[in-house]
Amino acid sequence: MAGIGGVQTRPSWGNAGVSALAGPVALGFANIALWLDAGAIGLRFGDAASPARGGKLSSWPDLSTNNTPFVQNTAANQPTFTDLGANQQPKVTFDGSASFMTATVVAAAPCSIFLVAKLPIAPSGQSTLFNSTGASVIPIGFVATNSNVTVGNTANLIPGTVTSQLIPYGGSGVVGTQEPSIVGLDITGAGNLGNDYFNSLTATHAGGAIGANTGFSGVMTIGAQNAGGSNFAAIDLYELIIFTVNPTLAQRTTLFSYFAQKYNLGSVGIAGAFS
Repeated sequence: MAGIGGVQTRPSWGNAGVSALAGPVALGFANIALWLDAGAIGLRFGDAASPARGGKLSSWPDLSTNNTPFVQNTAANQPTFTDLGANQQPKVTFDGSASFMTATVVAAAPCSIFLVAKLPIAPSGQSTLFNSTGASVIPIGFVATNSNVTVGNTANLIPGTVTSQLIPYGGSGVVGTQEPSIVGLDITGAGNLGNDYFNSLTATHAGGAIGANTGFSGVMTIGAQNAGGSNFAAIDLYELIIFTVNPTLAQRTTLFSYFAQKYNLGSVGIAGAFS
């Protein structure tokens, strides 16, 4: 199974030291409204100390210049941090029943969100990856009970339609064995349209209608919906970035190559296929 540059790769093999200079930073810090990377937890001066492996996480630092950490002060609702995720990369695990984090994020359209997460297969209820309450139509990403991955709002844009799409490496399909996926959403700000991405450089549903969406503004929740009010997600979240632009194909290629190499997801082609 070929990885970046044709190198044979498998989950948790090599490529652990990928530089952010090859990915998000190449798109420019001015274009990043929010950047959560589990690998940065506890490493920057002034941030909250990194929890012990398997420890509860109260603050997830924002690597953007906005410095807007996601927080959870209630111990019972804190996700778990560990440094033994895919490709030995740290991850934040949300339990699907109580854990979530929130922050106030401001990113007017046009803007985009991209995340790397291990997603649940056929969850018992709607499993929310992210949710923002401040726009006239709520930007949201979630996995439905049929394993569809919906990005946009609760009515539109469904990039993942079969269970096998949650398993880029062709795994067994058993819950808990799938590898991380890349999920993305463009909010264009023009004609209330958006593009969605699922393990693909090219939009899965180009120009889908997402209503009168003005972008991300107000309280954003990860791991649940409505600041923990409903639809909790059982996910491992590795990285989440909100851009203040809609990245071009060339910029997405840079970003996806960074994700694929860092988390050992396989090769990235212009057609969007992982192999």
